[in-house]
Amino acid sequence: MPFAASLRALVLARYEADHGSPDTAVRRLRAEWAKGHRSVHVADALGWALYRAGKHEEALPYATRATEQGLRSALFAYHRGRIERELGEWGPARRHLAEALRINPHFSPLLAPKARRALAALGEPAEGGYAAEEDGSPRAGSPPPREGASASRSPSSGGER
Repeated sequence: MPFAASLRALVLARYEADHGSPDTAVRRLRAEWAKGHRSVHVADALGWALYRAGKHEEALPYATRATEQGLRSALFAYHRGRIERELGEWGPARRHLAEALRINPHFSPLLAPKARRALAALGEPAEGGYAAEEDGSPRAGSPPPREGASASRSPSSGGER
């Protein structure tokens, strides 16, 4: 019953990430990842658990992997958009939050309204996109930049991260 055990671990980890201990969820999901259970579902859940645990830079590669494997999921797009927003990646965040709502505007009674609010908070980009003034301050109308955005975007293909 390896599939049943893996499914159980995934369900428990998703619950922990949102309602319990995100750190416990990260441990469970890293164990699944290390066992070779690298489905889009595990990638999304691990990315979200890392985000909820405050490990935003580490979360994005998993969320990216989950959304780039061909499965169109409003939940996965929402998770990726929220992570990108936290990292100050305004354009990608807007794109993925809007995608979540395009896929299914009612994908979650709790999260769909949060997606709408997050999208509204991002506002429209200034002409030419989000950018900083010459002194480094955010351009008027742009969300404030976030510290710690990472250039790494791909989870390792072997072992734990």
